[in-house]
Amino acid sequence: MNRFSLLDIAGELKKGDLPSDALVAVYLSAYSTMENGCITVTSNLANDSEIDFEIDSLIRNLEAVRVAAKKAIKKHNEKILPIF
Repeated sequence: MNRFSLLDIAGELKKGDLPSDALVAVYLSAYSTMENGCITVTSNLANDSEIDFEIDSLIRNLEAVRVAAKKAIKKHNEKILPIF
């Protein structure tokens, strides 16, 4: 499950749009709330292998978001910056 996702704030440029900065944000797309109100991004973890699995999963998810964010900014900038 992806717990973090990418929001492309600038969105798609349309013909005639003024150039704008490429903006992205990472947001929490899946979480649980405990009885005490704490927001969690993993299930309850009981041993080393569960901890490793969940943390590795979070890292992979964040790395995928990193790649997508850079790709979104590059795509946006290629549309607004002239090529010399």
